[in-house]
Amino acid sequence: MRAAAVAVLVIAAMQIRPAGLEQRAFGSFLDSCSGCSIEESNGTLQCTKCTKPCGAKVFAAIKLLDCPSMTFGNDSGSLTCENLPVGPYLKSCKKCSKSEEELRCFCSNSNGQAIETTISLKACESFGNNDGALACHVEPAKAEL
Repeated sequence: MRAAAVAVLVIAAMQIRPAGLEQRAFGSFLDSCSGCSIEESNGTLQCTKCTKPCGAKVFAAIKLLDCPSMTFGNDSGSLTCENLPVGPYLKSCKKCSKSEEELRCFCSNSNGQAIETTISLKACESFGNNDGALACHVEPAKAEL
């Protein structure tokens, strides 16, 4: 079931236009890469300028299938998969990291402040942002027709 949901997300991501990139691809790469788009023809995320530690800006690309979470980072000018857990927290939480036991992010609250927050990875399958605090996220049930 989870693999099917990831496959749907990857296929949907491949069908978007660059203007919707931030709605489908997440992660810290958005802070240090620009000129990014999803290339439908070869299923990659491509950025024309990703900053290296020395300040140089270089082209970088990564295959979407290599990153089911659709959460990418910039590691010295190369796009990488951050392998963060799925969930809507990725839209409003930044600088997220994962250890063996917990997820740590800076999440925006209703006042726009970024608050450092953590949650046990064992707590839930999907995570959300509850006014600046990481919390379990449960998808609303779909009505049957």
